[in-house]
Amino acid sequence: MLLMDAITESARQVLVNVHNNQRVSQPILQSYVDLAEKLKDCPRFIFDAPATRVLSEITLSRPKVIADTLQTLRIPYPMMWLEWEEAHREELRTRLNPFTSQKDKDTRPIPLRLGCLIESDGRAGQISWAWIHKPKGEISSTPNLAPLSAYFDLDRNDCSPPEKAFLTLGGPWKDSSVQMAALNNIWRSVKHEPNEWGRKTVVGLSKQVLELLQADVIGEWISALSALILITSVRTIRQETSDLSRLNKARAKRGARLLLDHTTVHLYIDPSIKANVQRRQPLGYVRKSPRVHLVGSYLNHRGDKHWIVFPFLRGQGERITRHVHLHG
Repeated sequence: MLLMDAITESARQVLVNVHNNQRVSQPILQSYVDLAEKLKDCPRFIFDAPATRVLSEITLSRPKVIADTLQTLRIPYPMMWLEWEEAHREELRTRLNPFTSQKDKDTRPIPLRLGCLIESDGRAGQISWAWIHKPKGEISSTPNLAPLSAYFDLDRNDCSPPEKAFLTLGGPWKDSSVQMAALNNIWRSVKHEPNEWGRKTVVGLSKQVLELLQADVIGEWISALSALILITSVRTIRQETSDLSRLNKARAKRGARLLLDHTTVHLYIDPSIKANVQRRQPLGYVRKSPRVHLVGSYLNHRGDKHWIVFPFLRGQGERITRHVHLHG
């Protein structure tokens, strides 16, 4: 089940309780209803596995390139939903936290799916996060809604970056003053504060609990920017709109909850790129050691345009192919 569908199901259950005259006293329950209403009225994007991996590559890109891209970035919709499967961002977690202990993994397990609702006027707005964990046994998992949201303005630079998140994300660039300065500028355009329902729940919480709540969302600020950069990149993605009308018609007959339509984000593969076929060499031919290395995907920009450069081979030498035959 997609995270956005799990949120609408939670909202439906809340409304059923209200209809049965059961009093809802917790503010978070109303937040499910509010978020579900917003999900119905905005475009919804689901990143597939390759697109999610590229999203991680953007997050790990040079902060200077990201900061330069943000100068011309405009969020394409007043309200939009972005969602992906968290397992496909393993590279991001490995690079930023290579020494995560098993205790940390047990106390803060990796979510199954992660999503965010972005509300903006193009350059400034609010990002609200939600996630869901893998269900345990037959008990279904309830989505978690973060009580803190990111309030951002890409044209301002007067916010203070959080020390812990800044040190984690800045680890790969600690020896570069240029990259660290750019990373600092990215964080100076956002502040994380309790959102509408969070303001009613965080009062009186201990400092340790507040730090845990902040740790859930603060580091995702650059991930949200990376997703927006990917979605607005030139000739980088291909969008495929889902049509669930027939499925929802059958579900309606059974009295089941209707599923939300969405747009799946795929990577765009240029049809002009064709695989090079290796030619066979004569007997006794000795292949020279190639001076070739693989360049990973990275973010690039020029003027007001930005795009993703996909992995390519750099250097000279002969390529060899290996075939693996699987029998099952």
